[in-house]
Amino acid sequence: MKVYYEFRIWLLSPYKWGDGYGKATQEEIESNEKALKEIIKMLGWSIKEKEHSWDCNVVYNKEDDMEEIYMHPMELSGVATKETIEKIESFIKEKDFPYTKVSETKMFDKIKKWDIETLLKLLMSKVEEVRRRHPYGVAMNYNFEDVIGEYKVKNTRFAHTSTNRELDDLMYTMQNVINKR
Repeated sequence: MKVYYEFRIWLLSPYKWGDGYGKATQEEIESNEKALKEIIKMLGWSIKEKEHSWDCNVVYNKEDDMEEIYMHPMELSGVATKETIEKIESFIKEKDFPYTKVSETKMFDKIKKWDIETLLKLLMSKVEEVRRRHPYGVAMNYNFEDVIGEYKVKNTRFAHTSTNRELDDLMYTMQNVINKR
């Protein structure tokens, strides 16, 4: 079972909250954008199609569908393995980009990628758990979607609604599977 982390790497860059690149020189802007492009190139990942022209790039690993990074000029955030996070951080430090530096890195919750047999066993146990807790009892005909709905993440996939870490990991994985259909 592979372990992933929700993470954020804050960057010191010419981009500022509320002002964007407002006071930055053209050289600073180009340097920051070049640094972000070099990170993508170093990873060898693909860029997702943007919904709007003003959106930041989102990159993903074609070989591992759990790894995905939002590439904002002030921060990189997403889900990746510890090795990938460390690789990005050391790449930025080694390249010594003139206007893009690592300010701070935090790894938050662990996320496990489940093999299908373990996933199904755990999911079935959770279906039974939800059936037992439901006010209508076992008579309710709960299925996978109902269980996922009960623990549905609101607005962002990084917000967890349950105190059960194992269940959160499971629901996160199931949502990824469903979203990629």
